[in-house]
Amino acid sequence: MLKTHADRVISTFAVNFDALVGAEARIGSAAEVIQSRLKAPHWGLGPCKYVFRDIVHRMFLVIDYRSIVVQNLGAEHWIQNLDDHLTMIKDGLKKLGVERVKRIGFHTAAFLPLGMSHAEIVDLMFGSYLMPATDFPELCGKPEDTMIQLHGEYDKMKAQVDVVPMTSEQAVQGFLANPN
Repeated sequence: MLKTHADRVISTFAVNFDALVGAEARIGSAAEVIQSRLKAPHWGLGPCKYVFRDIVHRMFLVIDYRSIVVQNLGAEHWIQNLDDHLTMIKDGLKKLGVERVKRIGFHTAAFLPLGMSHAEIVDLMFGSYLMPATDFPELCGKPEDTMIQLHGEYDKMKAQVDVVPMTSEQAVQGFLANPN
């Protein structure tokens, strides 16, 4: 899915760790290591953090005293350069003095064109993913919209999948509401 719809994806990769005493003094060195690889044309310094933006590859990276976060609009650049990105993040963590990672997360939102109206998608979900719409009147009247959230485990990683029908206008608004 990520490869076939790479231009319709927002992905966020995050590495979280416990705040380290003295990390604010090492953030600059870690940011320097990251920038030597990333070569982002736009960057800024905030309180205890650096923000890098690569508008050509539609990517930004934030490093602070608790995390390194990379967000991509589209998945192609992230997928094609995955080893380089992970090495860059690992080197940044070393420069910060991080010995133990608390959490690693990867979130992907894919806006897939189905060629159906919002009402058609909602109707399709009732009776397939959900009970028939006729079973819901006592709970919510006539259902107008749905959202399905699935939780599970895949390759020893926790996974959550949200299935949310939306119109193309809603998808555009959702995509453009992203600060990247």
